[in-house]
Amino acid sequence: MDLPADVRALFDAANYAHLATVLPGGGPHTVPVWAGIEDGKIAFLTPPTSRKARNLAADPRVAISVTDRGNPYVMALVRGRVTVRLDGEPAWDIIDRLSQVYRPGLPAAHRPGRVHGRGRSRPRPHLRLTAMPAVPAAKHSRSPDEHQRTRPGR
Repeated sequence: MDLPADVRALFDAANYAHLATVLPGGGPHTVPVWAGIEDGKIAFLTPPTSRKARNLAADPRVAISVTDRGNPYVMALVRGRVTVRLDGEPAWDIIDRLSQVYRPGLPAAHRPGRVHGRGRSRPRPHLRLTAMPAVPAAKHSRSPDEHQRTRPGR
C-alpha cells in the first residue's frame, strides 16, 4: 500500500520520527530517528550493534510516528514490519541523501576511513539502513482546540 500524500510529505521533510521496537522482554523501546522514503518504503538508520538493531533482528515489528517541525499537532503513525536491511555503499548512499535533508549544506555523513577536521580519520560504526513497508495505521492532524470542541459534553 502506498502512503497518502500528506503522510509522505511528513517523511519527505526534515521532521524527526520516533521508532518503536520490541525489547527482548516484550516491552517497548522508542528512539528518535532520521527517516525518509526510499523506493516506496520508510527508511531509517541504525548502527548494527544498537539496541534497536538487536530488537529488530529478534522481532521485525515496528511503529514510527512523525510530527511536523512547524506544527507538532500534524502527525502520522505508521505500523509495519522491517522488510529490508542494507549495509555498505547502498546504505551509505541513502544515509548521504538523508543527511542533506536534515543538515542541508553540511558535508555528507561520516563514513569509516574518511578524513575529517584536522586531517584525522574519525572511525564511525558502520550504519545499517532498515526499511519497512509504507502502510499507515493512522493519521491525525487536529489542534488541541479542536479536541476540546469535539469532546462529548462540551
